[in-house]
Formats: sequence, C-alpha cells, structure tokens
Amino acid sequence: MQCRTHIAFGVAVSTAMVHTGDIKTILITIAGATIGSAIPDLDSYNSELSQILNKITGIIVATITICLAITYILKIDILDKIVQYKNVTNILIGILLFLFISILGSNTKHRTFMHSLLCVGIYYLILSIFLSQSFAVPFTVGMLSHILLDLLNHIGVGLFCPFTEKRFCLDLCASNGVVNKVLFYVSVVFICIIRAIA
Repeated sequence: MQCRTHIAFGVAVSTAMVHTGDIKTILITIAGATIGSAIPDLDSYNSELSQILNKITGIIVATITICLAITYILKIDILDKIVQYKNVTNILIGILLFLFISILGSNTKHRTFMHSLLCVGIYYLILSIFLSQSFAVPFTVGMLSHILLDLLNHIGVGLFCPFTEKRFCLDLCASNGVVNKVLFYVSVVFICIIRAIA
C-alpha cells in the first residue's frame, strides 16, 4: 500500500479507539498513529522517511559533537546538567533507543524486521517505558495496521523475522491498485465522521 493509505488507515483505527474530545489526547493519538503507520517502510531505501531519518541522525551526531566540544573547551559538563532532570534523561534515552532501532531497521531488507511482531514489541516497550503510554498505544496500532495492510498483497511480510525468513501474505490485491485507493478514501471519510461525532 502507499504511504498515504497506511497513514490514513492507521489514524482511522487509532482515532476510533479514542473516547474523548480532549484535543491534546486527539493530537497525541494522531501523531503516534501517523509515525507508527509510516515507520515500517524505513527499510525501503527510497522512502522519504528513510531520508528524514538520515537527516535526524546527522543532527543528533552534530549536537553530540557540539556538546562534547563545549564540555571540553568551556569546561561545562552538559551531560551532568541533563542527568539532574530525570524526565529529560528518560526522554533522551527513549529517543536514542528509538533512533537506534530505526537505524538498525532501515538497514534490513524491505518487509522483514521493520514489519515483524518483534520490532513492534521493541518499539512499544521503548515508547511506553521512556516516553508515554498515550503515544505508545496509537503508535503501535498504526504499526500493526501497516503490517495488516501489507499482508493483503502478494509480496508479504516477515512477521516472525529474524526467527524465520518465511513471509506471510494473503495475496488479495496489488499494493497500489484499486483496493489501495478505496482504503485511503474510506479511511479519510471515517476519520472525518468519527471526529465530527466525538
């Protein structure tokens, strides 16, 4: 399926699970579902998400280099200052672990590790322990919805990677055919209806 279909479907499923009109909860749900729905395709070398990850990695490496230079030249221990704030430390650890798994996954074959249940579980643990359960759940739902949609076409996904190379598929439709378009428009309409009645 196309990226926009994955995102629309993931957001539709996640927002259907939200039983509140609280704007903060809705925005966190949409953000989590959007990222979760798109992230499995990091293993596709020509994806926009993969290019964004490369830029983020570059920014993080540059930031760490600058922090080390400040620590060395100006004798200001930035790491010590950050560690004093427990929440900031947890968030930074969570982000670094998240990026580590993302970088690892982006260097695997398409529809293998990044489409596996193990990968979903690892992301869920990282997000729920170090960041927020309210973000982790829609992220996970978005990721699972992506995998479900990819199961519909003939390429299949490595659900149990790296334990087995076997790919699973239902071979019901093409990844960019009529079903893809119908799912996209139905998901968008569903999101509009569910938000209107909430």
